[in-house]
Amino acid sequence: MLGDSLKIVNNILNIKDIAAFTPQFQLLIWGIAILFLSVFVKEKAKRMNISFYLAIIGILFSGWSYLKLVEVKSIYSNGGMVFFNGLFKLDGITIFFYGIFLITGLLTIFLSKRFLDEESYFESEYYALLLLSIMAMMCMAGSNDLIGIYISLEFMAICIYVLVGYFKRQLRSTEGAIKYFILGAFSSAMLLFGMSVIYGITGTTGLSEIFKKVTTANNFSEPLLVMSMLLVLVGMGFKVAAVPFHMWCPDAYEGAPTPITAFMSVAPKAAGFAIFLRLFISLFKPITFDYVSVLALLSIVTMTVGNIIAVKQTNIKRLLAYSSISHAGFVLMGLLARNEFAVKSIGMYLLCYLFMNIGAFSIVIVMRRKNIVGEELDDYKGLIHTHPVIASFMTVFLLSLAGIPPTAGFVAKYFVFSSVIKEFLRTNDRLLLYVAIIGAINAVIALYYYFRIVKRMFMGEPTEVSKEKVAVNIFSGASLGITFFFTIFIGIYAEPFIRFANLMGKSLKAFF
Repeated sequence: MLGDSLKIVNNILNIKDIAAFTPQFQLLIWGIAILFLSVFVKEKAKRMNISFYLAIIGILFSGWSYLKLVEVKSIYSNGGMVFFNGLFKLDGITIFFYGIFLITGLLTIFLSKRFLDEESYFESEYYALLLLSIMAMMCMAGSNDLIGIYISLEFMAICIYVLVGYFKRQLRSTEGAIKYFILGAFSSAMLLFGMSVIYGITGTTGLSEIFKKVTTANNFSEPLLVMSMLLVLVGMGFKVAAVPFHMWCPDAYEGAPTPITAFMSVAPKAAGFAIFLRLFISLFKPITFDYVSVLALLSIVTMTVGNIIAVKQTNIKRLLAYSSISHAGFVLMGLLARNEFAVKSIGMYLLCYLFMNIGAFSIVIVMRRKNIVGEELDDYKGLIHTHPVIASFMTVFLLSLAGIPPTAGFVAKYFVFSSVIKEFLRTNDRLLLYVAIIGAINAVIALYYYFRIVKRMFMGEPTEVSKEKVAVNIFSGASLGITFFFTIFIGIYAEPFIRFANLMGKSLKAFF
């Protein structure tokens, strides 16, 4: 009987499956270790410090396992390999997004130490939830089954709901978490409904099997496939904060701890686009014309509404929240062209956005001092006179977000605009030309509100807030240094990052 049981286990799990899942296992183990820590260490400050270092160790061990996977190119080249009986796929998309999540997680942990010390919040679950959410995103990016995608997405969402409401004694934190939770539940229901329609059409939840059935069978219902596409679009539109599914974003970003705001603006958004690529490039291929039209409209509305509302903001976290919404619109532009270059452009945009956006939030975190929130635009007046290095770094991050050369943001916008224009020249579809023109107009609008901050830093008179001394510890300094370096470096020499982003294009080549 024991032998039969072992055979069954071996059929479900084998050593290759476990090896492919090692980065996630590392995060799970260290996340659980942090939770167990709270049982044995009673002193809150000491417990928080130990949790911080365990979180760094967990991320580094997971990163080491990730690099070992990257070395074995045969696993993820030529379309990738499937594991766990086809439930999980290790390909270029998985490898690329693993890197995005791990880098974002490490930078967020670095930024959290100083911020939480300033706020005097000492709950070790913070770091455990951060590691577990990254683990869920990794599972989500590599899921090759609709059920796996949904479970991973919900696991990630639950962790982030709690992190948004981490400051439970602050009204805005609780309000943001409740709004995020309620609207998140609604979007999850819509996504699950869309997935159930796909299952009803095809009789399977495996992505590979669904793709074969919708591209080879003549008896599936195209109207039902369009319906499922719209439902999935609503669900995933919420996750990437696309308009009109963005209502939760400003309040959640403002109420969450600023390191979590920085994390949310990059990692969950990237995970959402990983699912966009999995579903829209393959599953909805038979209705390409329908979904491209819808995505074009969604892209235009998202970048326009995000930018216009950002112009009126005086709180920098809300301003960056609406900026994040507009950037989601630019990333959606990359989905309009079904080719390898377009997929690479999405990867490059997300990679560049990681460094410049977390860099901007790093400055906001550094400006947080005892009894000084440092989130209002007027708090940055005359910063060049009192803290010239901080002001210079913030200027570079804002120029990059605006797409000014030679920064990473310019490279990001160059790729997405190129993908749309190249597709227009190939197909002569005027809709693509309109999207590119409106995108260019929105880039100019964004330049205005980013320069509102620059103007205050360079031309305003220093205030009591901007005169107050800023203390940068080794970890927040490391985060600032890393983001600043790569924001400039990618703008000057982008070739290694282009090759990295191209992993996604190669893995989807069979679907073009």
